[in-house]
Amino acid sequence: MFLKILAAELANPDPLNAQDNTQYISQLAQFSSLEQAQNLNVSMGKLLQSQQIDEGSALIGRKAEFNVGNGKYVGDTVRCVRVAKGDVYLECDNGNYKIDQVAGVGDIENDSKGGQSPEKPETV
Repeated sequence: MFLKILAAELANPDPLNAQDNTQYISQLAQFSSLEQAQNLNVSMGKLLQSQQIDEGSALIGRKAEFNVGNGKYVGDTVRCVRVAKGDVYLECDNGNYKIDQVAGVGDIENDSKGGQSPEKPETV
């Protein structure tokens, strides 16, 4: 976006408000730094997604507990990992959950309230 603005500014300079070379070089350096920061942000996002896929792959065939909101948790067996719209999901027997919903991993057993919770969950 900023590079488009810079390109438009360079293509259509204002003759009544000319910049000196120092200002021009300073702006170029700022735009270059901004572009590098944006590229770093994209790279970090890809790295995070790759790490989440690796973590999800390690859960395939295991039982996990998922935080589904409002203090509720669901236990389910992870079958595969999927990526949709940039988010990593774990496909389970009874539904799909985002990787960041994992609250624990372990052997699932029924709790006293009739729900399921992992026995000795591992921190993910």
